[in-house]
Amino acid sequence: MQLFFSIVTIDAAMGLAQAAAVLPGGTAKPTHILAARQTASTTLTALTVRITNKAGVDLWTRHDGTLGQGSGTMAVDASDTNIITAGHGAIFVNRHDHKVKTDNESQVEFNFGPEDGKEKEGSKPVLDVSYVAGFTYPIDCLCSGPGTGSGCSIDLWAQGNECPLPDDHLGCDNPKQGAGDGDKDPHPFFRPYLGKAYVVPGDHSGLSNNLCPSATFDCTVYGNNKGDAPKSG
Repeated sequence: MQLFFSIVTIDAAMGLAQAAAVLPGGTAKPTHILAARQTASTTLTALTVRITNKAGVDLWTRHDGTLGQGSGTMAVDASDTNIITAGHGAIFVNRHDHKVKTDNESQVEFNFGPEDGKEKEGSKPVLDVSYVAGFTYPIDCLCSGPGTGSGCSIDLWAQGNECPLPDDHLGCDNPKQGAGDGDKDPHPFFRPYLGKAYVVPGDHSGLSNNLCPSATFDCTVYGNNKGDAPKSG
């Protein structure tokens, strides 16, 4: 099975509360979704997220929230286009032979709707790359056209810092996942992403002036130095 997600369109009538409720297995709604904000005066109707696999291996992806709860394999160099018209969700990424568990993988988070319940008219698309739960693959999301996105292509496995909480799923769990908003100091393993993506709940240093007027993001999943050998068993 390849490129399971070709185009996904979300029902515009689905509200934020309803979207959060469909997250599986009691998965908490991520709170770290402030990285790229659209501030143009025109009213947008959708947030578009395109993901391309440049990891050098087939990937297993899982969509949650308003994208439903589907999963599938994305071949090398394949792309996945997602159109979000309302609600909140996330796309989790791991290697093809390690099915996503949605608890420690690299992820792209997004929201399209009233910003913090304050917007009375129009919708604000919001997107970030998050490693607050953990890291599997580097992801970089660029704004299509003028503007700023979130993430970067740095492979944390190749930076010489020891993973604090390795698991058996090709991931490195983030020990700061449950830290409060006052904690702005990431673990050294995750520090290279400080200011570029979410790595600790209290740090928003990479979020200033992250604007994307097109509300379209081109995300790339890059390779890592962790999972070269196939899964045993």
